[in-house]
Amino acid sequence: MSESVVHIIGGIGVALCALAFLLVVIQVFRVKGNVSRAVMSDVAFFSMVGVFLTTALFRETAITFDIAMLAGLLGILSTVGLARVISRGRR
Repeated sequence: MSESVVHIIGGIGVALCALAFLLVVIQVFRVKGNVSRAVMSDVAFFSMVGVFLTTALFRETAITFDIAMLAGLLGILSTVGLARVISRGRR
């Protein structure tokens, strides 16, 4: 694949992830339930991780993979926190 095709596909990916983040932020202010807000915060986190990883296509640094692994670990923790919010702290 040529370099310009990668830049076009990467730009489309960044635009879609940024649009998803923007829509989630707008919805956070429109919903009333805390559970819905917790789910949307999880979606916002993963859409921003998507923006970061898509823009990582254009960089040549090794730290990108470490940040991606750290984001995956934090994503697991946020999902566990979301489950605690939904269950209202019950085990």
